[in-house]
Amino acid sequence: MHPILDHRPRLWAYVAVWTVAGILMSALMRSSGEFTSLQSLFYAVPMTLMLGVAGLSAWYLCRVFPLGATHFLRIAFVFGLTATLTTVVWMLAGELWIAALGQLSPALEFAERSVSQWRIWFAIGAILYLLTAAVHYLLAAMETAREREKNEFELKVLAQASELKALRAQINPHFLFNSLNSVSALIGRNPKAARGMVNQLADFFRKSLQYGAEEHITLEQEMELLTHYLEIEHVRFGDRLHVRTEVSDEARLARVPSLLLQPLIENAIKHGVGQRVEGGTVEVTGKPLGPVLELRVRNDRDPVAASGRGTGMGLDNVRRRLNALYGSDANLRVMAEERSFEVVLTLPFRKEIEA
Repeated sequence: MHPILDHRPRLWAYVAVWTVAGILMSALMRSSGEFTSLQSLFYAVPMTLMLGVAGLSAWYLCRVFPLGATHFLRIAFVFGLTATLTTVVWMLAGELWIAALGQLSPALEFAERSVSQWRIWFAIGAILYLLTAAVHYLLAAMETAREREKNEFELKVLAQASELKALRAQINPHFLFNSLNSVSALIGRNPKAARGMVNQLADFFRKSLQYGAEEHITLEQEMELLTHYLEIEHVRFGDRLHVRTEVSDEARLARVPSLLLQPLIENAIKHGVGQRVEGGTVEVTGKPLGPVLELRVRNDRDPVAASGRGTGMGLDNVRRRLNALYGSDANLRVMAEERSFEVVLTLPFRKEIEA
């Protein structure tokens, strides 16, 4: 579709520009002293608008012979020929219009035009047509750039969606493998605890399937999933694992990516508390700080075993998910000390909208 005809404000602007050009042409005709004000107005404005209509055809030539993909001499030939033919037809139409005006009123009758006047009008028509073609090339370049930006944005969105899907798909298998290893270890020495852990796993995955299908859930729902997960870990670690949570009521209404904290808690237990003979504490805190939500996961750790913390897959997963969802509006910071390890998340604080 033509970018001017398909856009009403742009169409009115196009008509207005050509109308102003017609009024200016009328003033030039009047200033020559060869035409009356009435003749100048009734001839110049309609003729200029007629040329503007004819100039719309230049758009399709611009699409057929795009800049950069067509040799300059070919473009010059095509538009030179088109400008010539269009101007000749336009001038012949002008003669018919002059005859029609003479039929309407004697005051609008024109004297026979000289060769020099024909040359002037031909030059004016050709120049205006070529200027119109230049404007259409500009519009074509703008449309191409806009289409490219649109495609790039769509590709970026699709890439982010694919990345998020892949990242979320990593969470459950990673956790499941670790949990099954724990069940395997418990079967021989504590079958009852192993059966309890299997039941807890079933409850956890039932909830994770319910919430995990959503891109975002409330922090309250995330904490519910976390509770099921920690019950599973309590079967493994018993009294060696202590958990302390301090999440404000307002923070619990916030929307967060599903299964955001579970990889961090898993790291805190596996690489922190799990490395200490006496066990330790995992702390989870959450509170809004103006426009952002701050979440902290802190754990005790053995300074000797701290260097072998792991591959960092959990941290990298969370960082990449935050980056894909929020860009620079979210952040993940790590504060590692000799006897503690803390992960601080900040992301936009957006509350769940109640139905």
